[in-house]
Amino acid sequence: MKTRLRNILKISGVYVASTIGAAFASGQEIVSFFTRFDLKGYPGVIAAGALFSIVAVASLDIVYLYGVNSSSELLDVIGGRHFGRILETVSLIYTFCVYVVMIAGAAALCHRLTGLPSYAGMIMITVLCTVLLCFDIKGVLAASEVLTPVMIAGMLYIGISLIIRSKPVFAAFADDRHNELWLVYSVLYVCYNSILNVLVIGNLRPWITSRKTAYISGIAGGTALLAVMFVLNHVLFINYGIIRGSELPMVELSAAAGKISFIFYSLILAFALFTTALSSGYCCAESLERITKRPRWVLNVCIGIAAIPLAKQGFSEMVGKIYPLFGWIGSILFVLLVFQWIKTLFFGVVKKKLTGGK
Repeated sequence: MKTRLRNILKISGVYVASTIGAAFASGQEIVSFFTRFDLKGYPGVIAAGALFSIVAVASLDIVYLYGVNSSSELLDVIGGRHFGRILETVSLIYTFCVYVVMIAGAAALCHRLTGLPSYAGMIMITVLCTVLLCFDIKGVLAASEVLTPVMIAGMLYIGISLIIRSKPVFAAFADDRHNELWLVYSVLYVCYNSILNVLVIGNLRPWITSRKTAYISGIAGGTALLAVMFVLNHVLFINYGIIRGSELPMVELSAAAGKISFIFYSLILAFALFTTALSSGYCCAESLERITKRPRWVLNVCIGIAAIPLAKQGFSEMVGKIYPLFGWIGSILFVLLVFQWIKTLFFGVVKKKLTGGK
């Protein structure tokens, strides 16, 4: 019983950690995909939370039933051997982009906290990630298991505290253009996150000891994300006039609440970008290792060196341009994932998916 609970916490923890990155914790994602749609952002959040649970349960169940041991095998199951290679290539590009965005987030946070040049934060998180990634997936799991509960509890606490203290302005300042697209953006949000989530889940087979573990872990992860998204969306919505145009809106609001809240939330943001950088960096290096056959530690270093100059483009600008683009690409993966899961539920496991028809 204790082992199952520990596995559930590990699996749901790494799922949440791969989603709650710097863009999420800073509030930048929440504003871009939910808050700016006025009151319709609330049903958008609920829809996204439900879809996150579906993605997690479907992926974990497929990993367990097919005995998947890597992200490439999971993509083969979802898209077939040939289309799976295309998905893997797209996923490689996406995970590198996410890694770059996390580096950019570290730069913005470092500059906001200390006034130091942005490259200081870039170098710091790159070095930390490179070291921990040398411990393979166990390093990612260890960091997620410790930091994810802290992030969830911290964001809920700060968010609720800010809601209580705020003087609501509601949607008076909200951008009401294109409000009819709220559901589209909600789905896109889940779709682009699903790329990294699916890749991470593909490496969790040793901890998925039963289908019950898979289902409980997926629902727990999706529910945790729903709770945090709902609270953050509400506090950003009632303070939209204050945070509009801010690169780190939740950090700015926590600063207005007091020095302790500011420091605490800044730490949460640092944890968030660190755990997502680890998840994306691991998946990127894993894909590159299969392609190049080079040692993992060499690839970790190369990824870090390549990411730093690209991260200078700016955090909020990258979130606004890169993530929606991959949302459309991720939608293909999302549809294929759900289709394969439903087909498996009705027709059982098709063994040739993993063996290339042998």
